[in-house]
Amino acid sequence: MSGMGGHGEALEVAGRPQGPVKARSCTDILCLGLFLACLAGWAGVAVIGFQHGKPEQLIYPTNSLGEVCGRGDNEAKPSLFFHDLMKCLNLAALVDGCHTPQVCVEACPDKTTSLWAYATAKKAGIVPGFDTFDLDFQRKFCIASLTDEEWEDATNADDGDLLKLLIDQRKCPAYTLESSPIGGRCVPDFGLIDESTDNTTTMEDADGNPISNKEDGEINAGNVWDAIKAIVEILNLQGFAERVFSDLVKAKWMLLAGVGISLGVSFLWIFLMRFMAGVMVWLSLILVIGLLGLSSTYCWVKYSAMAGDDSAAGSVFDVNPITQDMSVYLQLRDTWLAFFIISVVLLCVILLVTLFLRKRIRIAVELIGESSKAVGSIMSSVFYPILSFLLQLVVMAWFVLVLTFLASSSEKEGVVTQNMTATGTVCPTLNQTCSPESWDASVDGGDGCVCTFIRLGKNSLANYFQLYNLFMLFWSLCFVTAMGEMVLAGAFSSWYWTLHKSDVPSLPLLGSFGRTLRYHTGTLAFGSLIIAIIKMIRLMLRWIQDKLEEQGADNPLVKAILCLCKCCFWCLEKFMKFINRNAYILTSVEGTNFCRSAKEAFSLIMRNMVRAAVLDKVTDFLLFLGKMVVTATVALLAFFYFSGGIDEEVPSILSKPDLNYYLVPVILLTLCTYSIASCFFSVYAMAVDTLFLCFLVDLERNDGSAEKPYYMSNSLKKILDLKNKAKYVK
Repeated sequence: MSGMGGHGEALEVAGRPQGPVKARSCTDILCLGLFLACLAGWAGVAVIGFQHGKPEQLIYPTNSLGEVCGRGDNEAKPSLFFHDLMKCLNLAALVDGCHTPQVCVEACPDKTTSLWAYATAKKAGIVPGFDTFDLDFQRKFCIASLTDEEWEDATNADDGDLLKLLIDQRKCPAYTLESSPIGGRCVPDFGLIDESTDNTTTMEDADGNPISNKEDGEINAGNVWDAIKAIVEILNLQGFAERVFSDLVKAKWMLLAGVGISLGVSFLWIFLMRFMAGVMVWLSLILVIGLLGLSSTYCWVKYSAMAGDDSAAGSVFDVNPITQDMSVYLQLRDTWLAFFIISVVLLCVILLVTLFLRKRIRIAVELIGESSKAVGSIMSSVFYPILSFLLQLVVMAWFVLVLTFLASSSEKEGVVTQNMTATGTVCPTLNQTCSPESWDASVDGGDGCVCTFIRLGKNSLANYFQLYNLFMLFWSLCFVTAMGEMVLAGAFSSWYWTLHKSDVPSLPLLGSFGRTLRYHTGTLAFGSLIIAIIKMIRLMLRWIQDKLEEQGADNPLVKAILCLCKCCFWCLEKFMKFINRNAYILTSVEGTNFCRSAKEAFSLIMRNMVRAAVLDKVTDFLLFLGKMVVTATVALLAFFYFSGGIDEEVPSILSKPDLNYYLVPVILLTLCTYSIASCFFSVYAMAVDTLFLCFLVDLERNDGSAEKPYYMSNSLKKILDLKNKAKYVK
């Protein structure tokens, strides 16, 4: 202490310790050990999946033997052909698979034929009616195990009995339909049936012979049309996706430029808040109010202009976004009316919040101002979310990799079907599941049954591994998020707990990262484990609800109980995330374990409940407005550009590309901008939360005396009418 100065002068004392607590020890070591053990178990599960999994089975079509088309021995046969497509017309086929032989072929059939009709005609002695019938073409679609000797015996026979026998034995198809490969599967060609053809018209080949098989008889146009309609929605969706992808390819450079503009606007906003936080926050509020007012006016003008247009009187629910252009929505009055109502409601809400909470907003603005100074002093913190994002991306990639290998390590699953060669014998276990690899007709179903492969079925061990894989995904993602929060909290608390802000330790973010990894990874594992468990419970509740709905046992009482449970655990997850976040802040400051930090943080917030609730939420609201301004600015620029609104003002080389849906790049760019702005502003949110909690600790533990000075900035002390009784020197 240097002694007293003259009258009215503050007492000068030596500088106090700077930054967070340095004397630390490792916290929550048991949880860290558990986390490392679980990571080792996750690696073990992955090894099992890598040893037994075959991911290509999930990507490429698989024949009746479980062999992948386009791979291995079938490398030259990339397409999957269904012997009897009529077996695939019901919705159950999506789940249980098509109960018909499936073979890998070099190319889908390019003509409509019927081997069954040819065999019938041959037996009746009227083969001349099949002058152009190509037996070599038919051979391509028989199963691979059919020998050349069997085929030659059947085709050289005087009658068609042996050919029919091959069909009955499910070795050759009864008919083929002109098809095209879609997703590696042969599906009927759209040009196969004329629109004027009656559904009862029998399908014929090129020679006019009817298409038929033993089980269904003659195949009429209605049968094939049903098959086509079953995939028409998929094709429409595929076409829609192709047009969207085409638009993205055409606009790729403009999209990259838009992302660059988003980064620039976000960084500029953050940079300006460093020097004029108050002005920027109030400007955000004014701009949002102005944009909503402009949006309301524009929407009302468009709505009024369409008053006399009968074509604009339709409903938005009558528009199919898959088959129709998305711009059709903008040609309806109801669309602009909905936009107008939404804009007006949001405008009124924001005006009321601004009017009644203006004093709290002023305090929140000052808090954001202090946070901007902290972020400005530690500019590297702005880019830390990139590291968190990359780590989360690694975790997600690992999860997907393990998921894929585990899913493809499943066993072959089949269904019991009637053995057509066993005349007069009925299969007693028809349509039951079976294993093609271990099938024994004499034991499992008798001579009248045959086991036909339909899909790769899951085994119970793989299911348990998948649950473990999912749990570790939740835990790891929560761990990465928690680490980001504690690292940023440690850096910002270093700034707060320094009396002279120019004395902030060098590389505070790197120092906080080192402290977190060295001492507090156990605390991160503890907090993230709680969130992961809650997420798994919520997922189990959802699974239970789905199962009850499948069984038809979801009566109103059960629905109410499940809804209540889901709501409670959702609230619990939100509450624990809030507690964890503040616990990480106190751990980064004081070096205490998770339980103690969580208890102190909760008690501290409860003692300052009103101040914490109002200031925290108002601050979140103002930061959200900042994100909205950045997002809306880029979104409006994108809308005017891609809609052609500014084509006359830009050089021809920069004119908008010719797109199918100009709203696609606008929506994509808007989502990207919001994500980018969220990353930048999340740092600010963490700075506000950290400084606010440090501020509460400062208020409770210090009184401005020489021994317990306030560490808060002069502007905050001025707002609260506080001051230090001594002046500290460097």
